Amino acid sequence: MTQGRTVPAAAPKYPQATLGGQQYDIQPMPIAKARAWRTQVKAPLELIVTTVANLPELDLQNLEISALTGLIQHVFATVADAPDLILTWLYAYAPNIAADRERVEAEAYDAEVAEAFALIVKQVYPLGRLVSALGGKTFMTS
Repeated sequence: MTQGRTVPAAAPKYPQATLGGQQYDIQPMPIAKARAWRTQVKAPLELIVTTVANLPELDLQNLEISALTGLIQHVFATVADAPDLILTWLYAYAPNIAADRERVEAEAYDAEVAEAFALIVKQVYPLGRLVSALGGKTFMTS
C-alpha cells in the first residue's frame, strides 16, 4: 500500500463516448463483424453525406418558391431521419450502449450520439492510422 500517493486510474483501453452523462466504452469489432456493419451503413451514410456535401450555396432571397420547396423536400427526405439512423447504427455496433437504450434515449442528446458515432467511424475506417503506418502524413484523430 502506498501512503500519501494517489495512484492514477488506468487510462481507458477503448475510446469512450459520453451519452447523457454516462460514459461507455466503444469496443472495436472483429474484422468480419466490422465488415458486415460497414456494409449495412454504407449506402444510407453515403446518401446523407453526399446530400449535405453537395448542397449548393444559395441566395435564398432570389430563389423561386418552387425551387426552394423542391430543395427543402429533397434535403428533408434524405437527412431528416439521420439522427435516428445514426442511433440505430450506434446500437448495432455497441451492444453495451444498446443494453442501456431506454436511459440513452431519455437522457442523451443527438450531438452526443453523433460524437459516439464518430468514434465508431474512426475504428471501422482507420485510414489515418493506415496512412501514418505507411510513412505518409500523420493525421490527428482526437
